[in-house]
Amino acid sequence: MSTYKTKNPLGSAAVKDLYDNAENLDKFVNDRTKEESDDRLGVLRKTWYGMEMIFNRFIAYITGRGEQAVGAIGWQELGDWAIGLTVDNRQQIVYYNGSWFFCKSRF
Repeated sequence: MSTYKTKNPLGSAAVKDLYDNAENLDKFVNDRTKEESDDRLGVLRKTWYGMEMIFNRFIAYITGRGEQAVGAIGWQELGDWAIGLTVDNRQQIVYYNGSWFFCKSRF
């Protein structure tokens, strides 16, 4: 938050505005606790730390989604063959006599 809050327009060379700009830049770049802060004109802005947190949350989200997608690809092992075992789709495989088998027919 700015000390003087003059609300002068962009490009102002007033000493109070320059002081507020320096103070805000220091907060936006170096604050490691707040994700947002008001700029000299009172607009709420993300700090550098806030942008890092957004990025970290996004990476965690897409990593989780990627792991789910990869987990959904490939074969679904149904285990050992037994009478009455039901195969519902082409990605399911059954273990029998030392080998894995899959169904080639249509469902």
